[in-house]
Amino acid sequence: MAQNIVTVALLEDAAASTSAVLDALVGAFSLVEHTMLRITLPDDDAMLRALLAHEIATLGEAAALVRWAPGFTAAPFTVLVLALTSNDDACKVFLTQYASSLKKFGPIYASPTRDVAQMQRALLFPAIGSGSSEAGTSSSASTRATSVSRASQPGFKARAVPSSVSSKPTIEPRLSRAAALRMGIPLPTRTPSPTKTPAPASGMPKRTVPTPSSLRTPTIAPRLNKAALARQNQPGQARPSTAGERVRSEVDFSRTPGHKRASLSTSVASTAPPAIVPRQTRASLSRLSTHQPAVSPARPQAHVRSMSVGGPRAQLDFSSTPGHKRALPVVIASLKPPTMVPRQNRASLARTSAPPQHTESPMRRM
Repeated sequence: MAQNIVTVALLEDAAASTSAVLDALVGAFSLVEHTMLRITLPDDDAMLRALLAHEIATLGEAAALVRWAPGFTAAPFTVLVLALTSNDDACKVFLTQYASSLKKFGPIYASPTRDVAQMQRALLFPAIGSGSSEAGTSSSASTRATSVSRASQPGFKARAVPSSVSSKPTIEPRLSRAAALRMGIPLPTRTPSPTKTPAPASGMPKRTVPTPSSLRTPTIAPRLNKAALARQNQPGQARPSTAGERVRSEVDFSRTPGHKRASLSTSVASTAPPAIVPRQTRASLSRLSTHQPAVSPARPQAHVRSMSVGGPRAQLDFSSTPGHKRALPVVIASLKPPTMVPRQNRASLARTSAPPQHTESPMRRM
């Protein structure tokens, strides 16, 4: 009698959550067998087709392989053989009650029927299921034996070492001086022939390279201006003019409208020459090149100036000076001398240099 088991394959990301999947199934299922496999194409094509024999027969070869082949071949996957603790069909219970909740861990494959689960268990675990499961063909048996033994080994599949790594290269690169010094290889001393020039690193003799046209001396030299001659410390050459001096003829603008007509007899006071010649200052006289500065008379001595301070000052006539202290016919009260002489205090008397008048108080006499 066939055992009440179900074969579950945790593909891609679900293989990393094997313990979480077993914790979710711990109440209803018990773990019978488990292993980790890796299927590589085209070496394990027969084993993949044997695992998916029921799906290929029901869905078709193309549809079954398109749906399940990428998940089985993308990365190593975990195979679990679970037995149901109750008498119900293990495959039906897993697909209806647990498959949808376990999809959050990743893609999961489960055997659809009990017979398919027994066949897959015998294929993946031949030592256990050889007596109770149906045997396949001789070719499939040999294929699954090699596939299981190859897939059960952890790590990646080793490939043969390429010949470019193992064999010695036929052409070795020429070592430079820097590379030979880093590797500690002494370089042979070179003794060049006295009759021959030393050849370059390529071994080919050097040929004379002509100077490019862009670096040659220009055949037409540019004309130098005064700035260029000054930068090169060369004296400027006065070039005689071939043409004679140009004589300009006067142009009559009398009939030209708005152009300096002589018919304008209007005199503008602001543009007329000054009626009174302005007095020149020293700055204006120094700006005039034709004028020689007049020698200033000697300053009067200090005692002469002190004597002239207290004397009467000569009255100046500003009647002809425009805008300077004109005689005002209007009498302004604020400009008149005060009618009542203000009383002087000691400070004001000290400022005016008038001797203070001391008056004795009658209280002090007594």
